[in-house]
Amino acid sequence: MCFFDLRFWVLGLCFFFSAFGTSLAGELVIQNKGIYDVEAKPKLIHNDGDVVEIKKYVLAKETNEIPAVPGTHFGFEYAVDGEGGALTKITISAYYEDDSGESQKTVQTEIPVKIKGGQKHYLGWNLQADELKFSAWEFKFSYPYSKYCTFKVVKPQPVMREEALPVLGGVVIRYLVRDGIYSQLNEAKSRKAELKKMGYRPFLFGRVHNNDRYYYHLFVSMRSSEEEAQKDMKQFVSVSKSDAEIERVEVDFF
Repeated sequence: MCFFDLRFWVLGLCFFFSAFGTSLAGELVIQNKGIYDVEAKPKLIHNDGDVVEIKKYVLAKETNEIPAVPGTHFGFEYAVDGEGGALTKITISAYYEDDSGESQKTVQTEIPVKIKGGQKHYLGWNLQADELKFSAWEFKFSYPYSKYCTFKVVKPQPVMREEALPVLGGVVIRYLVRDGIYSQLNEAKSRKAELKKMGYRPFLFGRVHNNDRYYYHLFVSMRSSEEEAQKDMKQFVSVSKSDAEIERVEVDFF
């Protein structure tokens, strides 16, 4: 789903050619890019439901690497020097690897926008669960002298916080079947409730990724052997019709 700063969004595809000048000169410059915290309004402003208006946005981390976690919101801020305005179009594309390992490009959406000179604008995308297969994203304006804005999708690497506590009982290995990783606690709890209705007893771990952001890992089982975990995962994938993976962890007993 795409998020826009209302200051430059054109309300409705059928009405965007209304009384707006095109005397805009200057280069379109990307000023900030990365992971954002946004507050969206409930009103959809695109007739196919892909675009929503935002109230405010805050850059949480400047980066071009996006963790493959549903609910992660990434985007960029940009501006054009000059006065007046211009109508243009933004094309948002994603890349994935096909069965042969070749990189393929697919257009997610094309949206008309208007830009006002001398103002900062924002554009963002909210990563969905069915989009984790994509390895990269590209934002391209149909505007002269504008550069592409690209993002690379990476598998999140959790960093476990270490506690200086005495180990009395030793360390054992456990294998956890993970349903997914979520950036928002309410989304993780909602998914947890769904799994409970399916007969599972899921549990959540909160973890820090790359020493900067907090994510929620949702698991459906914990086993003492990898073989048992593999059986659990196969059964879970068959029933839930969703992907899963196994994580090996060390558990301290005190």
